[in-house]
Amino acid sequence: MNRRFLNAPLFLMFFVFSSKLFAQDTSLVNELARLRARVDSLATQVIGLRSGNTELEDALHGLLYMPQEISICGERVPLEDIHVAQKLRETLASLVVSRSGRQRVLGYFRDLAHYGPFLDSALQRESMCTDLKYLPIVESEFNLRAHSSASAVGMWQIIPSTARRLGLRINGVVDERRDPTLSTRAALRHLKESYVRYGHWLLAIPAYNTGDPNVIRSLRMNRDSSFFNMIFLKANGVLNNETMDYNYLFIAQILIQRFSARYYFSSEVFSPWDTEVRSYSVRCAGRNRRAPCSKNLNEIASEFGTSGRALLWLNPHIKGFVLPEGDYNLAIPRRH
Repeated sequence: MNRRFLNAPLFLMFFVFSSKLFAQDTSLVNELARLRARVDSLATQVIGLRSGNTELEDALHGLLYMPQEISICGERVPLEDIHVAQKLRETLASLVVSRSGRQRVLGYFRDLAHYGPFLDSALQRESMCTDLKYLPIVESEFNLRAHSSASAVGMWQIIPSTARRLGLRINGVVDERRDPTLSTRAALRHLKESYVRYGHWLLAIPAYNTGDPNVIRSLRMNRDSSFFNMIFLKANGVLNNETMDYNYLFIAQILIQRFSARYYFSSEVFSPWDTEVRSYSVRCAGRNRRAPCSKNLNEIASEFGTSGRALLWLNPHIKGFVLPEGDYNLAIPRRH
């Protein structure tokens, strides 16, 4: 007998079973189609977000929390201007909505656990606004090894001419722009000079980024306009896009730190790094003065119970394993 006829009943049973199953799952198929349409609709709204899609913005209102008033260093940000509010909202979204943005922000929380207390103390000692401790986030993301195309270096991104004017050493042995303690003192002095010159922190901050000549030229061109227009709305186009973004990024970072729970960041407490900063002097009293006076980093490290390589990693302002006679700031592992 032909094997096809023997298999026919099995085929009929499978067909009947499949038909019943399909009939039972019709509602599931319809639900899937409805969900697919909803996804397409949401995707269209996401694409239209930059075009002012208010429905999606309202849906994300809880995530993109915006206080009714914002003051930075005691100076009010003009949120009543729709362009300012929208630009700040977009900047916040880039930091708190995407996975990559949130990972970066968590890194800032971690770094602030280490640098925050030191920056607070330095700012209070100079009677300066404590909001300025968030400026290194925008400058370098607290990267001591950061190096820009304009030769700005370190956590505060200081260029060579400014560094030397502020008393920082840059030579074959050290680059003190990468020393968090010394570079912070220099950066705060520079910011205070700008504040004295302009009378507003919200002018001193963009001046730190773009330089005094650009801010002075912009002020001259905008005599009949509020300086807020110059800072936030690029009046007359004197300040470039980078400086505009800089201002909004700085304000967004402050909002995230002030209202971290509103942006759904965990209240997890990060611990500061287990290091301390010591002043260390290399002296060669009693040695043959004809020979160069220096000390090997491995020798110095042994005094603190660590290695020369570890000491070099903790102190990016030190350029090599040999320190000539002089005074240095050294971060060392804390002993327990």
